[in-house]
Amino acid sequence: MTTIPRLTIHVTSPEEATRYHAAGATHLIIDNSYYSNRSMVSSKDPQDIQSLLKFCQNLSPKPTTSITCDVVLHNHMVPSIITLFETLKDTPPDYIRFQDLGILPLIQEILPQSKATYINETGSSNVESLRALKTLGTPSIQLNNELPYSEIKTITSALAAEWQLQIHGHILIQHSHRQLLKNVTNSTKQKFIRSEDQDFKGRFYHFFESDHGCFMFGHFDRCLAPVLDKVLKCPLSDWIIDCRGLEVAHNETVLNHYKALLEDIKGINKDRLDQIQDALAAQSDMPLKIGFFNVNKTDIDWRDQKKSKTTHYHVLGHCIDIQKQGHILIELEETIKHTDQLYILTPEEKELPFHKPHLSNLSGTPLESSESHPIVKLNWIKGVTAGSKLVRLLG
Repeated sequence: MTTIPRLTIHVTSPEEATRYHAAGATHLIIDNSYYSNRSMVSSKDPQDIQSLLKFCQNLSPKPTTSITCDVVLHNHMVPSIITLFETLKDTPPDYIRFQDLGILPLIQEILPQSKATYINETGSSNVESLRALKTLGTPSIQLNNELPYSEIKTITSALAAEWQLQIHGHILIQHSHRQLLKNVTNSTKQKFIRSEDQDFKGRFYHFFESDHGCFMFGHFDRCLAPVLDKVLKCPLSDWIIDCRGLEVAHNETVLNHYKALLEDIKGINKDRLDQIQDALAAQSDMPLKIGFFNVNKTDIDWRDQKKSKTTHYHVLGHCIDIQKQGHILIELEETIKHTDQLYILTPEEKELPFHKPHLSNLSGTPLESSESHPIVKLNWIKGVTAGSKLVRLLG
């Protein structure tokens, strides 16, 4: 297990490889759109991919190298993947990254010198499923971005592996194998498209479309610098920075800051950490958030009969979205009125009263009753969190 985690980033050209390596990257992932599900560059043939791999292998000091082959496998792709792996046999990368189990036997048969890295971005994330993957021959696993710290600790304590985790960058929230943007944009050029949420002004999402379908990314980028103490307690082999689609200079800046954290890891104090966080935020056009790392409240089960969270309450609906300083979006189970005495009950059992529940429809038009409106807006109150319930006190 690597004591100091590798700083890991995707590269698509010799220029990127040179600049990212100089900025502190010690693990270079070679990306190509035909073989990589989320790559944002045009496809190249296996000889060009091998050429870039050789270039990376000749950098000094020599970085760790990976080739991404994380497509969802279809029969017609098998010959091309075999050709790629055969081309790489003379100069094998340290790792081949995959997400479809159909690719694993090809790695093991053609490139046994390369370790297999399972990209668990949207897959199962429990100990037993990951144990089965290890048994099949995947010593390296990228952990799911939705896993909270407590579950990461449980998994990594139960299994010995090279654990990779994305610590900075875009969060994929939806993927369709259909090309949804092609007819809307009238453009065949692959690029990030930034779009503002019309219901929540000031909230922007990124979209990208390739031959592998349409990808939607969250309205914030992940940044785990604020919880560095917890990150360092996880036995990680790699800190992944996934800023594909952004300018090289931006990614160099991000690498430089995380490199500084690693180089002075024992001497980092709160002031220095705050300084780095501010610098990271200043060069980003997206809010930087921890995401699910502290706790994933979306999976909290209120139906656990061993708990009495809702014993003293009549549940009226549940919170499906929050706009801080703005409003709360509630999916109702029954009708409410604007004069009702309502409360928000959080998963932590905090009871938050509304002084005036400003009831409105999705367009913001005030309502006296929610009748015929299954989803409504209420004014935001401090302390409301994902997974909260709208309730009325019993008795």
